[in-house]
Amino acid sequence: MKLNVVFLFLMIAMTAQAESQKLKKLTTRDGREYNDVTIVSHDAVGIKINHAGGVGRIAFERLPSDLQKKYQFNFTKAEEQKKREQQLAIAAEQAIARELESQAKTRSELSEKIDANELSIAKIDGYINMMQLKISDAQTRRQNLLHNALIERSRTRTIYRNSYDSYGNRYSNPEVVPDKGGYAKARQYENESQALLDSISQARQLIAAAETRKKFLSQPAAK
Repeated sequence: MKLNVVFLFLMIAMTAQAESQKLKKLTTRDGREYNDVTIVSHDAVGIKINHAGGVGRIAFERLPSDLQKKYQFNFTKAEEQKKREQQLAIAAEQAIARELESQAKTRSELSEKIDANELSIAKIDGYINMMQLKISDAQTRRQNLLHNALIERSRTRTIYRNSYDSYGNRYSNPEVVPDKGGYAKARQYENESQALLDSISQARQLIAAAETRKKFLSQPAAK
């Protein structure tokens, strides 16, 4: 019975292996572009890819319709798996936090708890998948914020300065100047973008910690 439960969690965390597909460019529904893309696997939530900028996981909602159709996107199944991954992620995050605060377990302890460790690995996989989705979403939001900031900084307004000609007649000279309101909005967008960048960095550190934990749990038990 215990092995069946472990197997169930492992199946939830594993992604379905997709036939390798290469794309020169992949543009998501929200406008983000990935170059030199290889689709390596997919599950109910989305696809995992290698691309020129690294690796990532893209939710089905963000994929163009042809890829949604190819990988048989089902909103209900996607939501169900997201909930399962979230539950696994919460449990994994708590386990990782405890591990970071405590000393590493000995190999003999690992041997005694092999079944629990297999289940923990499944939870960690779910946690990593969820964090990769969060990073991808944050990167898209950050790009949009930076784009909006650039637009706001380019805004101008026209003011009129009074001048006088050689006869003493007054006239107004139009002058184009930066719009102060646009600059204020641009700074706001840039601050929000920096906060997202900090969150992305923190998420990557958590993924690295999770991978370390997973590697530790995957070590063969001492005899």
